[in-house]
Amino acid sequence: MNLITPGVIQNLVSADSFAKLSDVSMGVYYKAKAKGDKAAMEQAAGYAVGSMSSAM
Repeated sequence: MNLITPGVIQNLVSADSFAKLSDVSMGVYYKAKAKGDKAAMEQAAGYAVGSMSSAM
């Protein structure tokens, strides 16, 4: 029995992509935090949470 099916591979690639998007969003969050831009911080945090939720 093969556990590595095309569906499993596709889901792993998707999860990795969403995790990378979350990393980018968190980078934007930290830059906005350094500038004191609370609106940008909230937006970036929202994107990061959404990306990680999609990855799961």
